[in-house]
Amino acid sequence: MSEMHGNVGVKREFQRFMNRFFYNKEESEKNLSLMYYYLDDMIAYIEDIQATIGTKLIEKDFKECYIEEIDKRIWFDNELGVILIDAITDNEKKKLAAKRNVEVEKEQTNRAKGNH
Repeated sequence: MSEMHGNVGVKREFQRFMNRFFYNKEESEKNLSLMYYYLDDMIAYIEDIQATIGTKLIEKDFKECYIEEIDKRIWFDNELGVILIDAITDNEKKKLAAKRNVEVEKEQTNRAKGNH
């Protein structure tokens, strides 16, 4: 599954925007400049939202989170003082699978003992 899958709705809306304001317009300097401005303005807006969410994560004493659906690890790098995103490594995938297996085993043991 690609990352696109989780963002289909957002990307579809952005594509509609691009069709309306860019692809269906003449590639004049004015239209290209206006499109450049729109994109720059959106990036600044998104950066503000991302900073707000990052601050909330840090306030929660955020260390790391694995989002297996998109094969990403998000973590706070103490040395750099920033939140980073990277692919989950094969070693991390093995550790996550082992952790899941332990949790499933505990759950099955509790069920067998009648502790739902």
